[in-house]
Amino acid sequence: MLRSKSRSGYVEFGQKKHSSFLLRTISGSKFCRGDALASQVDKQALVPVDRNSVSLSENRIVKAAMMQKQLSNLEEELKNTKARLDEAETERNRVIAELRGVKERVFSELKSLEDSLTNSKMEIESRDNEIRLLSNQLESAKVFEVKLGERDASLDELKKRNLELEDQVEKTKRSESNLLESLMLQTGQIEQAKIDLEESRIEVKNLKKASENNGNNLSSSLETKTLKDEIEMLKNEVKLAMEAEEKSKKAMDDLALALREVATEASKAKEKLKSSEEQATHNTHLKEEIKQLKEELGLQTDASERLRLEAEESILAWTAKELGFISCIRKSDEENASLKQENSKLNEALEAAENTTRITREENSKLRDILKQARAENSELEDLLSEKEESLPVHTKVNERLRINEVEGHKSCEDKEQTDVFISPVSSLYEDHFGGQTTSQRMSSFDFDDMKMFNKEEVDRTETVANEASEKAGALPESISDSNALPRLEPQKPQMKAQHQVDASGSGYADSSGSGRFEDADHGSNGDHTEDSEDKGFYMYGLYNRKKLFRKIEELIVGRTNSKKEGFIDQGKEQSNGQVN
Repeated sequence: MLRSKSRSGYVEFGQKKHSSFLLRTISGSKFCRGDALASQVDKQALVPVDRNSVSLSENRIVKAAMMQKQLSNLEEELKNTKARLDEAETERNRVIAELRGVKERVFSELKSLEDSLTNSKMEIESRDNEIRLLSNQLESAKVFEVKLGERDASLDELKKRNLELEDQVEKTKRSESNLLESLMLQTGQIEQAKIDLEESRIEVKNLKKASENNGNNLSSSLETKTLKDEIEMLKNEVKLAMEAEEKSKKAMDDLALALREVATEASKAKEKLKSSEEQATHNTHLKEEIKQLKEELGLQTDASERLRLEAEESILAWTAKELGFISCIRKSDEENASLKQENSKLNEALEAAENTTRITREENSKLRDILKQARAENSELEDLLSEKEESLPVHTKVNERLRINEVEGHKSCEDKEQTDVFISPVSSLYEDHFGGQTTSQRMSSFDFDDMKMFNKEEVDRTETVANEASEKAGALPESISDSNALPRLEPQKPQMKAQHQVDASGSGYADSSGSGRFEDADHGSNGDHTEDSEDKGFYMYGLYNRKKLFRKIEELIVGRTNSKKEGFIDQGKEQSNGQVN
């Protein structure tokens, strides 16, 4: 703001100074030329300087200040919207964090409920399996009870058979003892028979020897016959003894086999008794286990019913919680959607505000460039005006001298007209002599006509340039970015003809402070001085027209840009207000 104020003050001071310079130059030119010269100059071309340019500059300064205020307001609004966006984002993040926490808790509770449900289902399934196993065990126990009854009956039969076998064993033991005694007797008899056989064999051998010795003795033959009979008797007895021994052996073998069979049967019966006793004890244990299983079955059925009721209650509670969680999640999703919409709206508002600020900054930068160019041109014009003010006193002296010469020329022309009207033709009065002879009437009329024509040409040229600039300004786009396409009208620096011509002719002024030295010259030199002064007057008038043209073009451009800026600012404000609402 301070920079804008300083710039506006500088521009206003420069414009006031510039207008004062113009007023002074125009008043000086009027004073130097006189009323006759002013009456011949086109009055429409010399427009008096009013306060419109100053008011326009002040309006531009006010508009620039307003634009800067609007920029500051837009920046504040941007800061506020950014702060609101930050607050909305923090609230959104907080709400999202809370929703995430709620979701995590809900999901953890859901997982715990699902775990408890799965555990309860697993327990119910395990209990059902145990119940099935127990029912199967009960059925098997019932079948086993039937088998136990059958085994008890078979045990009774086995006990009876065992008693019978024990009686048979005792009988066989008794018969075995009797057989052993008879065998002992038979073995003794057989041994005795063997001894007798041996003795008889020995006697037979002896008898054979004796018979061989005696040969033919009859007595010996009789004895031999008796011995042979005895031997045969003994042989028969030995055979009988051998047969009896074999029979006893066979009987002993049969007894041994019978005893073995009885022993095996007895051992089998004992084993069966042991196994039956073990089975009986096992059956008693099984009966006790069956009773316990029946009790456990009752408990398990009660627990399974209780678990089923609890599972149904937990399922109902879980469904209710799930519905509540779903409603909470839907609400959170709706809140998230609304927050996203608000954030999108705020982001759009931010983008629109940033675009407007960017556009205004670009326009401000371009306006600053235009102001810099205008200041540079103003400084150049001020330099030119200062130079012209420095050369004004010399020009005033020259103009006074020229006015005196003009009056004298008018008088001399009137005298010549009176004297030469009957001598020379009319055309000789208007001949130009550049070698030292001049006619003041021709010179003065030519000078004023040239000045009028020059003024008309300048006015026409300024009007054409203004029309072209207005057409180009009308063809400008919406933004100020194409304002650089306008043709820049740079002020033309004057060519110091008067000074060069005066120096060349030997009469003129030398000092820049106004203390010039004017020397007398002939009519040709006077004509040159009048042309130089008229050129300077034309230059000042053209300079004034150019400055006026520059002001008109600048007013057109600045007016359009200000209207567009105001339109952009109004649109940005309406958009921001609509988005905030």
